[in-house]
Amino acid sequence: MMWGMWSLGQILAYWWGIKWFHRRSWQQRIYEDSPQSHQQKQGTPTMGGLVMFIGFTAGAFVLNQWTLNTIWIMATTALFALIGLVDDVLAIKKKHNKGLSAKAKFGFQVMVAMLLVGILYMWIKPLHWIEACLYVFLLVGTSNATNLTDGLDGLLGTTLLISLTGMMIVFSQQWMFEERTLTIIMMAAISFFLLFNWFPAKVFMGDVGSIMLGGFLAALAIISGKWQVLIGFGAIYIIETLSVIIQVVSFKLRQKRVFLMSPLHHHFELLGLNDIAVVILFSLLQTGFTWLQIQ
Repeated sequence: MMWGMWSLGQILAYWWGIKWFHRRSWQQRIYEDSPQSHQQKQGTPTMGGLVMFIGFTAGAFVLNQWTLNTIWIMATTALFALIGLVDDVLAIKKKHNKGLSAKAKFGFQVMVAMLLVGILYMWIKPLHWIEACLYVFLLVGTSNATNLTDGLDGLLGTTLLISLTGMMIVFSQQWMFEERTLTIIMMAAISFFLLFNWFPAKVFMGDVGSIMLGGFLAALAIISGKWQVLIGFGAIYIIETLSVIIQVVSFKLRQKRVFLMSPLHHHFELLGLNDIAVVILFSLLQTGFTWLQIQ
């Protein structure tokens, strides 16, 4: 009964939230250089990730089975969501597609990651300084990678469901049942969001959602003690990030672009694939990477 009420509450929250975001003019500003097909999405409500975070948090409290590991995962999720929230609010106030500057956003991510790794070291498990630096890199890198991937209707949410399925299997193998349940709750929260985010999207998750989800995925990998799983479970996000790096380096060194546009999902868009086709393609690729990682 309780989970049924939680599920109904999620759906009603998005339905009400979309109307409220419209009234408050919390709408997505589309980047001027985005593919032409994106310009028609101008005005779509954003910050749906805030509803996702609230739903996830409510579900976690319904779980009511707390360990130091799950509390750290929740803290990581909340702090990275806060960075995204600040970025979204500033973008809305500026009436522009960017809120925080790239340097400011990166700086906040590094500071939050260092704080979280410090907490991990003091209260949960001992860390070598190299391991601590690696975890900071994973938190910052993964949250940026998912932020870059969130560029098409349903793309990040769908691929994250596949990635989290892999994490759920890892937790089952290690008998980490509280962490597994937390992962299932986030998967459910993402699924409800996708009801309103699949093409054509009625709401976008915003940075509050995309940065939060990256932090959550990295936190799961760190807590599991097998950070290497991010290579497979985060493959699509790594590829998207590499496409941006390759594009920038190539243009600066050779004044030539490797891709029609980066991140990579825009390249496929300009090749003629629509949102649904790109999401299916990337989801199939992520499914393959996830399966290989589990083997």
